[in-house]
Amino acid sequence: DAGLVSPEIRVVLGTLVGLGGIVASQVVLRKSYTVLANWLAGAGVAILYTAFWAAHGAYGLIGGPVAFGLMILVTVACGMLSIRNSSMVIAVLGLLGGFATPVALSSGSDHPIGLFGYLLLLDGALLYLSFKNRWPALGAMSLLFTFLYQAAWIDGRMGPDRIFLGMGIVVVFG
Repeated sequence: DAGLVSPEIRVVLGTLVGLGGIVASQVVLRKSYTVLANWLAGAGVAILYTAFWAAHGAYGLIGGPVAFGLMILVTVACGMLSIRNSSMVIAVLGLLGGFATPVALSSGSDHPIGLFGYLLLLDGALLYLSFKNRWPALGAMSLLFTFLYQAAWIDGRMGPDRIFLGMGIVVVFG
């Protein structure tokens, strides 16, 4: 806050700390301290989400599409780490980050095709993880968050002129 560390350096340090946490969890801790490794990986993931959000939302250093892409990469990394480590905790972090991404980076404009296209891909990946690892709770959480997005969009954005779009979205997800 005193200006001793510039926003650019804050984002770079956040990114390095996040990546360091993930690497340390996999290289140093994974074999001997599984639970601690999962927590450290989770902390690294949370720091990466925060750093990329801050780069766009707090500091305006990168554009929305770049921040969105980076946050998607973090979500994909969570999925891959959860498969590699058989860790539902990491998968849930990816789920939370994946569903938080559109809200965190929202410009306030309405792009239902882009939003629900993204959610459809996210749901597909999460349902795959749920099925592959026998984590039905992950699939249920994914469907619950999708329902909440749909309900919020229908309540807040869909008017009579968009009834067919809303029905189409619900049918595709069904």
